[in-house]
Amino acid sequence: MTELRFDQSRSIRAWLMAGLLVVSVGALGAQSLPDLEAEETPLHWAAEHGLYSISEQLITNGASADAPDQFGRTPLHRAVPYTDIVLLLLGSGANVDTADMFGRTPLHTALPYPRTVAILLDAGADIATEDFLGDTPLERTLKYGTRSRNLEVIDLLLAAGAGALRNSR
Repeated sequence: MTELRFDQSRSIRAWLMAGLLVVSVGALGAQSLPDLEAEETPLHWAAEHGLYSISEQLITNGASADAPDQFGRTPLHRAVPYTDIVLLLLGSGANVDTADMFGRTPLHTALPYPRTVAILLDAGADIATEDFLGDTPLERTLKYGTRSRNLEVIDLLLAAGAGALRNSR
C-alpha cells in the first residue's frame, strides 16, 4: 500500500511539473487527488514551487486554501516567495493568521520576503503573534533576518505598529 501511494505521489508531481494536472484536475476534482506526501496536498506543492496556474486551477476545482500539512502549514505558509500565489490564496479566503505546529504564522515565514510581508500586513496579519520560542515577527527579524532585506522588513513591521508592541513588553 505504501508503495502505491509513493507511485501516485510521483505521478502527481510529474503531472504538476509537466502542466498536465491542469487538464486533469477538472475531471477528477481537486479533493479526490491523492496526497503528495503524508498530509500534503497538491495545492501545497504547487504553491511552494510557484506554479500559479496550477494553484489557480486546483482552487477553482475545490482545493482548500487552508488545508494543513503534516506540520500545520497551509499553502499560504509555503507560497511566501511568490506574491502572485500569496494574493491568489488570500483572495480565495486563506486565513492570514493560521499558526503551524511551531506557532509560526505566514507572516513569520515570510520575513525574508519584504513584498510578501507588505501583502500579509495589508491583509491584516497579526504582528503580535508569538511563535513557540515566544518571538513576534519583529523579534524574529531582529534575531535572524538577513541584512539586505532586514531593514525593509523592520520598517514594514514598525509602520504596522510592532514597535509599540515591543515597547509594551
